[in-house]
Amino acid sequence: MISGTLHLRVANSVYRQFSNELLADADPAWNQFITKTLLRDVALYQDAQYLEGAGTGNFITGFSAYGSTTTGPIPGTAGGTNGGTITLDNLQDAVYNLRAVNVEPQQGSGFFIMHPRTLNTLTKIKDTTGNYIVSNFQGYNAPAIFGGQLAGSNGPKAMILGVPVYLTSQIGIANTVGTSTDCSNIYVGDASKVIILERAGIELAFSDQVGFANDQSAWRAIGRSAVAVTQPTALEVIKGVRA
Repeated sequence: MISGTLHLRVANSVYRQFSNELLADADPAWNQFITKTLLRDVALYQDAQYLEGAGTGNFITGFSAYGSTTTGPIPGTAGGTNGGTITLDNLQDAVYNLRAVNVEPQQGSGFFIMHPRTLNTLTKIKDTTGNYIVSNFQGYNAPAIFGGQLAGSNGPKAMILGVPVYLTSQIGIANTVGTSTDCSNIYVGDASKVIILERAGIELAFSDQVGFANDQSAWRAIGRSAVAVTQPTALEVIKGVRA
């Protein structure tokens, strides 16, 4: 079970119940495995909420639903009514939109956050002679190593227009824009204007009593946190991004 609470904070939990025989017989120890997976599941849910929480019901207000942000250029023809394939022109326009409100995304705290599908589309853009337009930051004109020199599993995976690119599959790729149902978002902005508010770290708890009648034990993980944008115009959302 994973759940959340309203708007300014997210209190989410993950609950798992297992047979005591499995716990006793597993090698390696099952409790170590479940501890890691519970922590991962809560962290992934928090990431999804920070970016795309709807701000209604049990969901916090994530980037996609935040008010007064800078409007991004929806890709595609006809004014982007139905979305479209992302282009480098769209990203250039996004950078300009932020600069127009005195935000500089090319400084050290700038970011693009996108689904891996989106980066894959961008790195396959070619010129009229078949050469890749987007090369890695050391100048090699091959997307297979694009961003490959950027160290750190949690760090940026690429640089586009001088802005670090962060990837997460927690961004949806089945959003509806007009008649298209395969759309995604790109988030652009200045991280110095974004604050993660952690009311409580992820807490793990174990009980060998809750499933006593069925010879089971249970684990629960709970986290309480929120995201806040101190200058909403420093955040831009590009919607309607198709593969």
